[in-house]
Amino acid sequence: MPNNLNHNSAIKGRSLKLALLPIAGITLILTALLAALYLTQLSKISLERGYHLSRLFAQLTYQSMHNRLLLQSVVHTSVTDSDIIAVRVYDLNKSPLIHSGPRFSPEANINPEKFGLDPSHQELGDSTLYIVPIHADHDAFAPFGWLIVEISTDDFTLLEYKTLLLAMLAGLIAACLSAYLVIGYSRQISEGIEQVLKGIKQLKKGQHDLHIEATELTEFDDVFNALNALALGLKETQDDIQRNIDQSIEDLRETLETIEIQNIELDLARKEAVEASRVKSDFLANTSHEIRTPLNGIIGFTSLLLKTSVSEQQREYLRTIQSSSQGLLTIINDVLDFSKIETGRLQLDYIPLHLRHVIEDAMQIMAPAAHEKNIQLILHIDRNLPSHLLGDPLRLKQILTNLVSNAIKFSSGGNVILNAILKTTEETQVEVEISVQDSGVGVSEQDREKLFQAFSQIDTSNTRKHGGTGLGLAVSKGLIRRMNGEIGVKSSGQGGALFWFTARFGVEQESYQQEATHLLANCHFGMFSANQQLANHMREIIKSESGILFTGTSIPEILTLVKSQSQLNQPLEVVFYDIEPQLERNFDLQSLAEFVDKLLLHYSCKTVFLTTPSARRAIEHNLTNIQCDYLEKPLIQSRVLSLLRNELMPEKEETKLGRKITPFDTRPKILAVDDNPANLQLVGELLNGLGMDVTLASDGKQAIELAERQLFDLIFMDLQMPIMDGIEATKVIRNKESGKRRTPIVALTAHAMAEQKSQLLLAGMDDYLSKPVSEAQLAHIINRWLKARNLQKNWLKVENSTEISPSEATLTLEAPKIVDINRSLVLANNKPNLAKDMLSMLLIGLNTDQDNVKLHYSNNEYDALEAVVHRLHGGCCYCGVEALRLAAHDLDKSLQCKDYSSLKEQVEKLDSEIDNLQAWASEHDLDVLFETEEPQTGVLSTK
Repeated sequence: MPNNLNHNSAIKGRSLKLALLPIAGITLILTALLAALYLTQLSKISLERGYHLSRLFAQLTYQSMHNRLLLQSVVHTSVTDSDIIAVRVYDLNKSPLIHSGPRFSPEANINPEKFGLDPSHQELGDSTLYIVPIHADHDAFAPFGWLIVEISTDDFTLLEYKTLLLAMLAGLIAACLSAYLVIGYSRQISEGIEQVLKGIKQLKKGQHDLHIEATELTEFDDVFNALNALALGLKETQDDIQRNIDQSIEDLRETLETIEIQNIELDLARKEAVEASRVKSDFLANTSHEIRTPLNGIIGFTSLLLKTSVSEQQREYLRTIQSSSQGLLTIINDVLDFSKIETGRLQLDYIPLHLRHVIEDAMQIMAPAAHEKNIQLILHIDRNLPSHLLGDPLRLKQILTNLVSNAIKFSSGGNVILNAILKTTEETQVEVEISVQDSGVGVSEQDREKLFQAFSQIDTSNTRKHGGTGLGLAVSKGLIRRMNGEIGVKSSGQGGALFWFTARFGVEQESYQQEATHLLANCHFGMFSANQQLANHMREIIKSESGILFTGTSIPEILTLVKSQSQLNQPLEVVFYDIEPQLERNFDLQSLAEFVDKLLLHYSCKTVFLTTPSARRAIEHNLTNIQCDYLEKPLIQSRVLSLLRNELMPEKEETKLGRKITPFDTRPKILAVDDNPANLQLVGELLNGLGMDVTLASDGKQAIELAERQLFDLIFMDLQMPIMDGIEATKVIRNKESGKRRTPIVALTAHAMAEQKSQLLLAGMDDYLSKPVSEAQLAHIINRWLKARNLQKNWLKVENSTEISPSEATLTLEAPKIVDINRSLVLANNKPNLAKDMLSMLLIGLNTDQDNVKLHYSNNEYDALEAVVHRLHGGCCYCGVEALRLAAHDLDKSLQCKDYSSLKEQVEKLDSEIDNLQAWASEHDLDVLFETEEPQTGVLSTK
């Protein structure tokens, strides 16, 4: 109702504005015009009447001008008129003669000097003053005097007021009448609109039984009829819709019941599929592990047999067994990696990575296969690309090996070129693009789509030329995705295929500083090769240390070049002679010897042959007196530069590179905590070698006491220790640091699982290192956490280690050995005494650990068993006892995960490896093993 009132008021207001106001305005304007016109006419009539009376009195006065008494009588008689107020007569000299009536109004301005021949008037407040000349009718230009008459205007003023009042009344009556008509019409309009709104609201509410009655205003009849028809149509439509909805709801209810049944079936099927996938993955993991163990034994013993005296036929059989076993091991590893990727359990390491070394290692691994097919492996690396990165070198090498293997498999000669370029760079990360280009048959457009799918191959026919499982590229794609990269393939310009991938790596800016070296500055070299790509590869290596390389494609061209450079007093130090793969069996040995002798005798230029191992053996066997050096393909930068520095130019002091460690401004104070004496001693030795001030502690309680007595710059904390473990010790140290300087704490753990890593960070630790740790890893951690402390003058620089990471050791092709002396030396930073002491300490406590393992296992004391196995595993990490370390690792991991299903087999495996190690120790003298220049390796392997 209030809305209706508002609508009615609005309609009435608009009606008044649109109709009443114009009518009222027009009426007022007309009334005002008529009243003004009437008043003007009244004013004219009043003036004319005044002039008429004045002239009449002037004529009477003229006739009496000669009779003063008569003149006085006429003047006094005229004043008796009710409209005439006063009369005054002036003579010819403009002097007053007679005045009758009261004085003239004070407003009157009478100046006789201005009397003229024409009559004039002066309007006063309530009267009008008329000045009329007195003259004869026949002589208007000779007046006898002047007559001044003041006539009242009250009658005319009253008439004016009456006129205005009547006009106002007439206008008001007209306006009221208009308002009445307009309001009545607007009321009819508002009623009609109200009926329309009421009907629309009813339709909006769904009340379709609408019927609107007609009103007085017939103009709304059509609207009302239309609304009534609309309501009727909507009612019919609503009835149809409701019937359809009821039918649809019924159909939907039946469909939902069917879908619910299907969902239950799908859920059951999904659970079965997930369980089947889990069982399959576990089966693949367990089966691959079980197969790999005897396979490693086959490969290991085959390698040992090849070193013994066997016939050529037997050697060929053994090589076939070794090649087949390695191929089978590669397939097993691919299946295991694919299973881990598929289930999301594959985790990448984030450790120091030397990109060139990783790529060159992959090239070396595939070199034998390339040599068999006369293929050259060539590497080009962007000079702007940082060499020291952070990532997973093992998985990157696996990707490169897969791609290079495919390139060799589908090529029958020519070059396989690896390119690494810097794609994008950020403050702490870089994106690298690596491509592998072959000279094979290429990949068609339709085959590229399925190329990276699991178990997919280009040729699946029974007569296919190339074998394989089709998992290599699928595994590589999964690894690259975890490196935040992409992989693809396109046709190369030479007709082959070009596989490319991108990956993101961290930048090891804290630990390594890129320094420009000029160790080969002012040194000139020559190269004979018909392979331009190989020549470019060598030029990049020489140019990396400011050397200059000249190339030629024929022997005469090289000899001319050597001669000309000698005449310019810029002699060539070395000529690299490329023996092309296709000419290895047909090259002229005599001409080769003459070429080498000529260069050496006439120009003092040395020769380096770029060969395959088979070509080198042929040259060495047939040319025993030739003075030359060899570089086996593929070209490895470190080998080339090492040869040039150490063997060919020993007299140049600047070419002698040693291991450099940049000192700190002040020796950082490092606290190392570990309950295993061997591990603690090794970490202490490594830190001392890096120039640290090291303090050692054997448990968490002792670490807390030392941390209270002095401030350390960094703490390396073992996790599982007696008295107080590393996590509890870290919490106590953090509580005592409240309000003080925070000391970085790095966990030392044998294997940190994902949930354990989160637990370490929550406890207050800042980072972690997995055992065994190397000097490079310690240097990386120290530089990372001490950078913010400004303790360093320059960054610590440590040579890239060639040691194998623990994860890589499990995937090597050789069987795990009982004791690997070379490995123990690498882990001990090439310190024989330290390596011997660590192995001795492990052997001393081995009997006690074996007894404790059996005792705790028989009594189901799993927590105590875990502590013993964890300590034993930590001691194995630095001694080169890979077989025992793997057995302890598997048992330790099962105990941490509370998985006791295969505990019996794992305990028996550990006990067997302890027996093997003790048997080995009884047969070998450690003093002898660690005193020889070339340490021997234990020949016993796991059974």
